Order: sequence, then structure tokens, then C-alpha cells
Amino acid sequence: MDEDSSLIDCLESNFNLPELELESSEGVNNLVSGILKVLTDFEECVFILKVQGFSFGEIAQVLDKNEKSIYNTIQRIKEKIKQFY
Repeated sequence: MDEDSSLIDCLESNFNLPELELESSEGVNNLVSGILKVLTDFEECVFILKVQGFSFGEIAQVLDKNEKSIYNTIQRIKEKIKQFY
């Protein structure tokens, strides 16, 4: 599996976005670039950690926040991704 399809798989499974159908590196790069532009600094940190496979609890621990805060942030990120895509 190449790096680009791993990222798409990660986005699809971690952010529950099965409608993502990107086949090219350019498409993946454009998607990630666009997503990162609309996220706050905190959301970007959470997004990157989640894409890397960290759990809510692990992200909360790394960022010194509670799990509910991370859950809420993930929900905001999902909405922004859906609006962008």
C-alpha cells in the first residue's frame, strides 16, 4: 500500500468519511492542503495525531486536554472536511 492510499484509508476510517475517492497523489495533496488551511492550530494538531492512528485518550494525554475536548474537536474537523470536500 502506498503512502497516499494509507492517508486516504486513515481519513476514511478515522474520520468516518467513506465518500472520499481520491486516486492520485495530487488529489490527496490538494485535499490535505485544503483541510489544513481551514483548521485552527489546535484542530491541526488533533487532526495530525488522529491520522497517525492515536486514540482520543492518547491525543488527550499528548495535548493535556480531556477526551471530551478531543471528541468535540474531531467533530468540528469532520464538519470542516465535509464542507471542503
